[in-house]
Amino acid sequence: MRIKVEPESLVGEDAALPVVCVVTTDQQFLDELVPELIPWFQVVLRADFEDLARWTREAGGVAVLLDIDTAEEDGKEVQGGLPALNELRKLNQDFILISLSRSHTRTVEKRALEAGAGLHFRSPVDISELRLALITALDKRIEDLTHAKIPRQTLESSCFQEFIGGSEPMRFVYDAIQQVADSNVNVLIRGESGTGKELAARAIVALSRRAKKPFIRLNCAALPENLIESELFGSERGAFTGASTRLRARSASAFRNSTWARSAPA
Repeated sequence: MRIKVEPESLVGEDAALPVVCVVTTDQQFLDELVPELIPWFQVVLRADFEDLARWTREAGGVAVLLDIDTAEEDGKEVQGGLPALNELRKLNQDFILISLSRSHTRTVEKRALEAGAGLHFRSPVDISELRLALITALDKRIEDLTHAKIPRQTLESSCFQEFIGGSEPMRFVYDAIQQVADSNVNVLIRGESGTGKELAARAIVALSRRAKKPFIRLNCAALPENLIESELFGSERGAFTGASTRLRARSASAFRNSTWARSAPA
């Protein structure tokens, strides 16, 4: 199959297939490559690096095969495609970039990978291996993009008020919170230190008709035993030593509203 390389020429008409942009002047390579890729990809051909970033973007390419040997100086191949490779990588970190070269030196391969190529092939290229590498890289790219979305989706579906977690025990807790939130019953929340008792209390208030009312938090463990009663129920001036002013009861501030009391350890 003879393929003529023309600026921005497209081979393959199935618009549902992913687009691979091929940049090379090697006609023999194209004659072998394109028939191998057509069943799997749309192939867009280019023979130079001019405005390559715009071209690949407008073509909708997911992968670029870039022949970095495009010029000769004193009869030797020059890797003129390295700057273009670097530009494409900066344009899109998700591009599948594969560099091609007739040079067999490790230095050229290293420079190509440093410029942004994900894979590097040396001539003569095994076309079947190149096609397989393209398909594998595309599958991995799709998988990576899918996995990148999952944590956010999971987080969104697993959040409840200030809680994060979607396990069955946590959903049981969420259901219990919702059941009592709109009632006027007294609620006792039990649990080990650090398990989220205060978060549960705040969630109950946030989901209730008292959401805009004061939420009074009282840490009993931080109060001396002889002051807990006065903090909860208030005290008059002179009721005990040091009571120089009248103390308003916390329970009065939370009347018809919400109080969160953290008990002192037994």
